[in-house]
Parts: sequence; C-alpha cells; structure tokens
Amino acid sequence: MKKERLNEIAEKYNIELLVYFGSYGTEFYNNESDIDIAFLSAEHLSIQEKLELLEDLIHYHKKSEIDLVDLRTADPVLRHEIAVNGRVLYEKEDNLFERYSSFYIKSIHENKSILEDKINKMANLAEEALMNDNITICKKLEILIKYYNELQQLTAALTFDDYVNNMVTKRAIERELQLIVESATDINNMILKKMGKSLLRDRYNSFIDLAENNVIDMEFAVKIAPSAGLRNILVHEYKEIEDEIVYNSIINVKKLYLEYIDIISEYLGCK
Repeated sequence: MKKERLNEIAEKYNIELLVYFGSYGTEFYNNESDIDIAFLSAEHLSIQEKLELLEDLIHYHKKSEIDLVDLRTADPVLRHEIAVNGRVLYEKEDNLFERYSSFYIKSIHENKSILEDKINKMANLAEEALMNDNITICKKLEILIKYYNELQQLTAALTFDDYVNNMVTKRAIERELQLIVESATDINNMILKKMGKSLLRDRYNSFIDLAENNVIDMEFAVKIAPSAGLRNILVHEYKEIEDEIVYNSIINVKKLYLEYIDIISEYLGCK
C-alpha cells in the first residue's frame, strides 16, 4: 500500500528519483531523526509544486520534520554527499540511483579542483568564524586582566586595618572583585555558546559546565566556582557584608583568577 502511494506521488510530480540522505541515509537514524530527501524530477518543478511535493511526503512519512532538496539545483558538495551516502526511497527505473551516482562522482573527479576549492573555502569560512569567536572572547579576557591588575594595585601591601578604615579603597576592591567574577562567568558562557552548549544555569555552575566540557579541570572548577557566591553577596547584599570575609577572600581570588586567566588564554590561543 505504501509503495503504491509512493508511486502515485512520483507520477504526480514526474519524479525519477527520491533519495534519503543525512542521518536517514545511514544505519544510524531513529524515530527522532529529521528526514532529508533529495529528488530528481524529469522537468523543473515550480516553488508551488515543490511545496505540494513536500506536503505529500510529510503525509506519506507521517512526520513533519522533512527537508527537501532538488538535485537539479543543490550545492555540488551536497550532491556529492548524496551520491556517495544516499539511500534510495524511490527510483523510476532499476539502478537509476546507481547510474546517477556513478555519473555524478565521475564528473566530480573530472572537476575535482573546483570541488576541492569550494570545500576549502567552506572550511576557511568555518575556521574564520571560529577565530572571530576566539578573538571576541580574548578581548573579554583582556578586560578581565585589566580588572585583575587593578585589584593587584589596590591590594598591594594592604593590611586589614587599611581595608576597614579606607572606605574608598574598600568599595573599589569590592567593585573589582565583582567585575572579575562577572567577566569570568561571561567568558565561560561565551565559550559554552561557541561549543553549542545550553546556557546558563547560574554563575556558579558556569565553571562546572566548563569543566564538564573539558575546558578546565573539575578540581579547579570546584575551587573557583564559590567566588560566584562572593559576587552575589557584594552585588545584592544578601547578608551584611563582613569586612573580614571579603578581605580574606582577596588572596584566594587573586590566586585562582591568575590560574583561570592562564588556562583560558592558552585554551583560546590569546596573545
């Protein structure tokens, strides 16, 4: 019955070939996989006809997540992928897909330099996009380093009495601590976003997420993540800010964030 329906669809649009590709072109597809279908028609189909063909294939498969590609106009790289790894759904004549694949692969070899140039351009564009992402994050890291250096200057030879009795210095240090943590957690999320990971549970867990994705060690993540709690106290004053707690945290923050800067700088290749 399904075969008859498929034949009806093919006849309606004068289709010569229907081919699964992507995950459906392999043995690894499942019910959750999107369906990618390439078609070859005897005559050019209008946009309206393509939409109607797509609608018929959606009803045939009883699944709405279908992408349809016209082999007449598809990108050469995609056509090569379909020719090599496609799986036949329908062919008007026996071995039509095999003949199509052989012909197309042969023509590709004859025009190999053109295809390689296109693939190289695509790879270069992808690499350029990745480098641009890294440059953006490195600039954010430079801002963090600036805040870190300012904290170093403010706290050089600073005694607890100096900290408590100089309100301007104290507020400046609190602000630098806040900015350091915020910059780092922003960087965490920029890296995670670049990796295609979901964001953001909270500032604390951004360090844990980074470790789970092998950017930093989990042992280090567990040490540095609590600094997000210090930031929350400083910003929101969840409880009365205790001078001794903040003062004692300075050494630890400087130590941990110096290591953080080194790790992230090396990971991103920042100069």
